[in-house]
Amino acid sequence: MKPLERYKILDVTQRLPGPLCTMILSDMGMDVIKIEEPSKGDFCRSMPPLYNNQGALFVFLNRNKRSVTLDLKSAEGREIFLKMTSTADAVLEGFKPGFMGSLKLGYEDLRQVNPAIVYCSLSGYGQDGPYRDRAGHDLNYNALSGILAMTGNEDGPVPPGALLADVAGGLGGVISIMMGLLHRGETGQGQYIDVSMFDILLSWFCLANVAESVGANRSLSRGETSFTGKLACYQVYKTADGRYVSLGALEPKFWAQFCDSIERDDLKLDYLNDERQAYLKEELRKIFVLKDRDEWVSHFAGKDFCFEPVKTAQESLSDIHVLARKLIFEADGCLGERIKQLNLPLKSSALKDPTYYARPPLLGEHTDDILLQLGFDILAIEEFRRKGTI
Repeated sequence: MKPLERYKILDVTQRLPGPLCTMILSDMGMDVIKIEEPSKGDFCRSMPPLYNNQGALFVFLNRNKRSVTLDLKSAEGREIFLKMTSTADAVLEGFKPGFMGSLKLGYEDLRQVNPAIVYCSLSGYGQDGPYRDRAGHDLNYNALSGILAMTGNEDGPVPPGALLADVAGGLGGVISIMMGLLHRGETGQGQYIDVSMFDILLSWFCLANVAESVGANRSLSRGETSFTGKLACYQVYKTADGRYVSLGALEPKFWAQFCDSIERDDLKLDYLNDERQAYLKEELRKIFVLKDRDEWVSHFAGKDFCFEPVKTAQESLSDIHVLARKLIFEADGCLGERIKQLNLPLKSSALKDPTYYARPPLLGEHTDDILLQLGFDILAIEEFRRKGTI
């Protein structure tokens, strides 16, 4: 039995943050019923890049789920959703603040049907505050949080190489929903949860940067903090073949071992002194450009001072460590074709190898079965379909 097998969640989200949240929950065993708009479905179903006419992101994020098409704006669709809520443990929605309430499907509405429901709203800026109604994407949340200002080089900020806010929101949803279910197990009470992608990014930014800014009595800029390029010992360097390596020798023992490996004892002293950084960086640039990236990997093999090559996505996915950790596996796609998937990046003795993964659902694939379980007969279901309710 998987850890969350006893729980059921209604997933009223699309794109990345919400589906990532419920993918992780489904990997842990939770029964995820994905609510999609009739005829259209999740936006990511048709969003390029496509794989066998299915959006690659959709295929990646929606394994282990069941799909129900439902027009929540219709009176009958609302009643069906309320009936589904009566047997669910949790609801996750990702609309603009207030939208579900305008359909009379907000937390206060659903708790009348199921007082123990755990209801999570996942949004960009949260359910209150002056920015709650703003549209936004991952890049915007990074910009407002301060992360973007600290990312890049002398030419200015650059978009991060990963969708930090979207992933943060998905993980925040997982933690919050599991917290809600744990609390319900202790008290019998449901609860409302407000997860903001911006809030989480701001907390991440503060952990890495605010302490140094406080110590300096001013707001530090990109390149002026330990983790954004100030230090020579915590830096990215270009190699002879135009590729890059990362050096993270922050601690004295690591820096000493690194200096020994390049036979530069003269660099050991005062390596964290601000006045020495320009000199140290220039010396290391001269050194690293003498060999290709993989030659440096071989040169430092067996050494212990936090050094890794900067790899492309394709190189990372085929890395021997990734394969040994079984982070990549093959599974069925929407149409039964074999595709490569990323495994749940959490190891647990209760979660074995990913032999239990079910393919992503076709649009509305499970609508009839679930409505039959709710007590609707075939004639009623056919009438719902004729009206466009499902």
